[in-house]
This record gives sequence, structure tokens and C-alpha cells, in this order.
Amino acid sequence: MPSLLVDFQNLFQRDIKEMKDAFEQNDVYLDEIENQNDLLKDKLLEASLTADIKNLVITSCMEIRNKELHDEIERISKESNDVSFEVTQGLSHMEF
Repeated sequence: MPSLLVDFQNLFQRDIKEMKDAFEQNDVYLDEIENQNDLLKDKLLEASLTADIKNLVITSCMEIRNKELHDEIERISKESNDVSFEVTQGLSHMEF
């Protein structure tokens, strides 16, 4: 009977060691996954910031260009009104 108890204790200790080894392997695996997740989060943040900056630059360039075009339209419209006024004034002074 004592031999059976010793065998059971040995088996029990072996099983405990196997479970401990499995938990340690899982800890290493989970640490690796956590490191990969952190790296992926950093890459995602970098890509997101890059896209945000690109969109901001494009938007700013479009706003600047729109303002330039608006200013040019205003200038041309004013010049057109001035020419129309001069033509109208010139025609009113002419005799037919």
C-alpha cells in the first residue's frame, strides 16, 4: 500500500509540473502576443495620424486655392463692372 501511495504522489507531482510548465509556456506566448498587439497599435496610430495630417494638408490647400479663386473672380467681376460702366458712359455721351 505505501508503494501505491508513493506512485500516486509521483504521478501527482509529475502532473503538477506539467501543468506548471504549460502555464509558463502560455505566459510566454501571451507576452509575445501582447508585444505584437502593442506594435500593431503603434502602427495603427501612426497610420491614422498620417492620414489625418494628409487630409488636413489637402483641406488647407483646397481652402487656400478656393480663396485665391474667389479673390480672382471678385477682381474680374469688378473690372467687368468698371468696363461696363465706362462703355455705358461712353455711349451716353455719343450722339446718334
